Amino acid sequence: MRIGAAALAVVLLVAACGGNGARARFERHLKADALLVAQCCSTMTTTAQLRSAHKKVHAATLDLASVPAPPDAEADRRTILTGFRFADTILGKLVRDIAQGDRTAFRRDGAVFRKGAGFRGFDAAVADLKRKGYDVGVLGR
Repeated sequence: MRIGAAALAVVLLVAACGGNGARARFERHLKADALLVAQCCSTMTTTAQLRSAHKKVHAATLDLASVPAPPDAEADRRTILTGFRFADTILGKLVRDIAQGDRTAFRRDGAVFRKGAGFRGFDAAVADLKRKGYDVGVLGR
């Protein structure tokens, strides 16, 4: 019986500590991934920069997808991740359009990106995280 009580105490202690650790880990990844996306998407004037931006956005998307958020932030993480995935998809299409020399598709895909339908709810999710006390880094600017 003592072993069971001790094991339960350890589990509860780890769970209690893990909550703050999970939040810090989520914030760390969110801020790093958002910074990466913001930096690379602000300088896409050449084909090489566009390819590089796509690779970085793709990496940031995979990273954010791999990090669970605390329960109070999970819905916001999913919304932000949807925006990252949208950017990843469209940048991939733009890179493909350039490789194929398809200017019409490039203009069309660029217009889709600028309209930003895939970012629906993104700002509200960031605002919600800020309201809950999360440090969202460059997303909060």
